Amino acid sequence: MTLRSSRADVLSHRFAAQELHRPATGVPGERLAVTALGVADVPAPAAATALAVRGGVPGDGVVLVWGARGAPALHRRSEVAWLAGALWPLDDADAAARISTARTRAAAALGLVAFSAVAHAVREVLASGTTVSKAELSQGVTQRVPDALSIDCVPCGARHVSGGLLQQAGLAGGAEVVRGGRAARYRLLADVEVPAAADGTADLVRRYLRLLGPARPADVARHLGASVTATRRVWPDDLVEVDVEGRRSRLPAEDADALGAAPAPALLRLLPAGDPWLTARDRDLVVPDTAHHRAVWPALGPPGVVLVRGEVAGTWRAARTGRRLDVTLTPPSPRCRRRCGAPPGRRPRSWPRRGARTTSRSPAVPEPPSCEWSRRRGGPGAGGSHDAQLQRGAGGVGVPAAHEAREALHEGEAAVGEAVLRGHRGAHAREVLGGEHGGVPLDTVAQRLAAGRARRQEHAAVAADPLDLAGVRTGVGDDAPTQRRDPDRRRDGAAVLAERRQQHVLRVGEQVLRARGVRHAPQATGLRSPAPPPAPAGRRGP
Repeated sequence: MTLRSSRADVLSHRFAAQELHRPATGVPGERLAVTALGVADVPAPAAATALAVRGGVPGDGVVLVWGARGAPALHRRSEVAWLAGALWPLDDADAAARISTARTRAAAALGLVAFSAVAHAVREVLASGTTVSKAELSQGVTQRVPDALSIDCVPCGARHVSGGLLQQAGLAGGAEVVRGGRAARYRLLADVEVPAAADGTADLVRRYLRLLGPARPADVARHLGASVTATRRVWPDDLVEVDVEGRRSRLPAEDADALGAAPAPALLRLLPAGDPWLTARDRDLVVPDTAHHRAVWPALGPPGVVLVRGEVAGTWRAARTGRRLDVTLTPPSPRCRRRCGAPPGRRPRSWPRRGARTTSRSPAVPEPPSCEWSRRRGGPGAGGSHDAQLQRGAGGVGVPAAHEAREALHEGEAAVGEAVLRGHRGAHAREVLGGEHGGVPLDTVAQRLAAGRARRQEHAAVAADPLDLAGVRTGVGDDAPTQRRDPDRRRDGAAVLAERRQQHVLRVGEQVLRARGVRHAPQATGLRSPAPPPAPAGRRGP
């Protein structure tokens, strides 16, 4: 039986499966669903930010290792031994497909022998128990493997083992990636052994389908870096065929009922570069506009994306300037604009101008719990600034990095949500974003913006002419109407009401002037002013 589904249903299903609705905060990273497949940490500390998007924090339960395709990723510490076998090549042809390039043909010809030799060499280098740098690890492995596994590296000016082979076989050798300082270091995971054969690959395929399904064998093969032929051999049997607008894919049978039942996402999320949402290999489903792919998935320096109601509505980058976090937004492509509701050929009002910056300082941002790091760094736990940076030496596995990533993420969401609200003007923004963004109600942000505009207008009026009370409000509060005095105004049937308004304006104006250090206003408006108050005892009058 073939199920029929739409693109919107698939995106809603993935949104719920990856826990992007953020059901709770402070969840240990190993309990999140995305760590079952791995969370990429390129660029660092993207993994900590990806966990913070889902309300999670890294801890001792997760570990940073070379995962699929040799990329650094956070995985559950209790599963690294199983993961080494699941990522091991299925046969010689699969091993050759994973490392075959123009410079590694000799190594690819050895197949599984090349993986096994490098994995054992990595374990020997790390057996001392000390952490080593990437250069020290590469040099030690090169000395222990056949010369056919090495390449002439022009940037290094030396001959060493292929970097792609080293990183894909490193986990099997027990290499743990330790972030800290300017460069990562590596140490031994004692409970990982070099596998004799692949084991658990089918389970790894099923995990991909649960988080990023429905998918095809080619999608999973590209995620693992394996060949499509080898992936078909471990393809699970109990899968359901799903037709997604003409695209035939597969999904685990236990998730078939949840595919159409997931609610449509109604939140705004800032996803970091390399987030599990972006690792799906059916990119034309995630972003239908292929012209926008280069901006979302560039070859170097990928940005984060702004996810609005499950749609990639643009990209963002963050940079720290002093003690301020600047979030730079890039508008979407014309086709994405039309999906966001903007008329053709017109920039949607939800986006500021290209390259606009929004400050991360926001009173609506929740504070992380107080800790020694907060007091030492002057962070929120010590009553300091809410500003944070996305990148720091602790990388993506330490508690300080988790606090910084979560803090910067929430502040960034508040800043982008405020920019969206400024463009959509209240009611339209609530309709577009479904009532809230980043966990902060849009009504609260609207009130904060309205109060800020009122304060700026009042301050500008006082600064322009501090002795003229023409711009003073006639009532108390931001919603009170404004009444300007006109000395030539004719009296009519509402003369009594007008007189009361005038007297009220004068009283409020006198309070403003006394607060500014002026004891009495001159008769500049032509209206009657009450007599000046008597001078306090012991002080001279005006």
